[in-house]
Amino acid sequence: MSSQQGWSVVGQNPPAGSSVPPGSWVQLVLSPPIVTANHVGESSDQAIAELTQQGLLLSFADPSGQAIPSQQGWSVVGQNPPAGTSVRSGSWVQLILKPPAPPAPPAPPAGSSSGSGSGSEQAVPPGGPTAKCNDGTLSYSAHHQGTCSHHGGVAVWYK
Repeated sequence: MSSQQGWSVVGQNPPAGSSVPPGSWVQLVLSPPIVTANHVGESSDQAIAELTQQGLLLSFADPSGQAIPSQQGWSVVGQNPPAGTSVRSGSWVQLILKPPAPPAPPAPPAGSSSGSGSGSEQAVPPGGPTAKCNDGTLSYSAHHQGTCSHHGGVAVWYK
């Protein structure tokens, strides 16, 4: 086999540190370079699976550049090195990740004046729930007084 420019040596025979007479043959085991694919727009799960299968090491950052731990189900919004770059097995690739958008709160049932059923809430205000109760139900009360009273109290006020 002829010389392969840009390939990585991943093994040799005889092993490193062995004593051989001058003029002896040394067999090198080579690995071709890896061309990075474009992972922007994929889920972090997809990108992580493919890159680790290629023998690459991963680090993660948020869009501001702050290092973060691996996040499942986030969106890849950038990568370094960029797509199309040749790297060697064992090289580092940084994925820039963005969390998924929070789910929209569910709409109240038609004809309902309250999502929590406490009886003290008024008509549903436009724009969604006013609070999340401690038991996880949403309240659409027009006033704070009595909100989530039959649901363990208010966990989070939205309005």
